[in-house]
Amino acid sequence: WAGLRGAVSIFLATIPMLAGLPGAHTYFNIAFIVVVTSLLLHGWTLALAARRLDVALADPLREPQRFEIDLPGQSEHELVAYPVAAGTVGIRADLLPEWARMVLVVREGKVLGPEEAGLLLARDYVYLLTPPQRVHQLDRLFMLEELVWGQDAAFPFAGEIRLGDIGELYGLPIPLRDQDFTVAAAFADRTDDRPAPGMRIVFGHAAIEVRQVENGRVTLAALRLERDDAGRGTQFIQGFLRLARKGRNQSDTF
Repeated sequence: WAGLRGAVSIFLATIPMLAGLPGAHTYFNIAFIVVVTSLLLHGWTLALAARRLDVALADPLREPQRFEIDLPGQSEHELVAYPVAAGTVGIRADLLPEWARMVLVVREGKVLGPEEAGLLLARDYVYLLTPPQRVHQLDRLFMLEELVWGQDAAFPFAGEIRLGDIGELYGLPIPLRDQDFTVAAAFADRTDDRPAPGMRIVFGHAAIEVRQVENGRVTLAALRLERDDAGRGTQFIQGFLRLARKGRNQSDTF
């Protein structure tokens, strides 16, 4: 499925015509047909082949709808609002990370405090106060459940998270020798310091997958739950919330 095709191949096929070689039009016609056939056959099968060979990268998750409200004279916190859609993972004020504070909930035109609102319901609007650099972390909590649990679940987190912490929160059988490794160190140890996006380490019913590498070191990974284990979704959501509530200072993303 690799190789020269498209404009480059067509351009190369014009060289015999420019040089005035005999049969140049035949060369061009052959190259054109081969290029079109290659694009039609190989192009649409590329993603399918990558998935079948288990080398396809995960599709980026669509972000939930979010409204940001700048607070004059306040640079350390930002007010953000999310509409709560049907199918969103249910949360309430005491399940939020410690760096996020629920301010109010608008429900059927009524303004409610966090305690009065309780568990968020579909069609609610929730307003939260959070540091600007952590706004994107809240997006994960307000994604539709079918997006979170698409073909397989994927919980992103920074490369400096310890494997032992992940295993404890998500119930994964992390070997004793690996528990003090960070995610970045674990991939460096297994790949001779050459990790690449898409690489995985399997622990029981889930796998840790590389999402982003900078300067040869994993900076972003994701915990993936295979489709056959989708019934563990509640446990994984709870683990993600507990990990978020720890509010680790060394990471801006989970």
